[in-house]
Amino acid sequence: MRIEEIGLKIQRLKYDTEVLKAEIEKVNSQTRRMSRDLQAATRQINQLPTLSARTLPQKVTDKENWVQNLNLSIPESMLELLKPDSYKIGLYTLDVRKRMLHFQEEVYSLTRKEFLVLVLFAANLNGFIDRETFLTSIWSENNYQNSRSMDVYICKIRKLLSLDSAISVINVHAKGFTMLVDRR
Repeated sequence: MRIEEIGLKIQRLKYDTEVLKAEIEKVNSQTRRMSRDLQAATRQINQLPTLSARTLPQKVTDKENWVQNLNLSIPESMLELLKPDSYKIGLYTLDVRKRMLHFQEEVYSLTRKEFLVLVLFAANLNGFIDRETFLTSIWSENNYQNSRSMDVYICKIRKLLSLDSAISVINVHAKGFTMLVDRR
């Protein structure tokens, strides 16, 4: 190999190294920005009201008042789905009033989002729910971050319902979801 060729290869390597450094800095910048966004979102989530036995009304006569008393900022589109006292999902029972999921002797307390996702599924058992409806009903906005958040909650719901093998949550890629309860 001649000295000129070696010199050209060294120059190309230097150039490639500089390009790589610039790309790494871009990724680092994006990572820092995403980290700041995640911290801001975490602060907002931590400020959300939580439901406990103390915050439940002792005697409720009107369901709309009950939902308002929860102070959960329920999206308008979900209010109608909260009217039943409970939903049956395979061997599970979703107690709407107490925001609890019951399976035999087990009782699971649900977070606000888990509860809303489960209510939406329970109200549409064996039916299709498109991603847009999911996002606008629960997150009020269809964007990338909410879409990823929704996917995380779908995974949590799958895990919660895993004790009943007849229940499956099916993802139709880029379209939506179906919760199937197969009782043959």
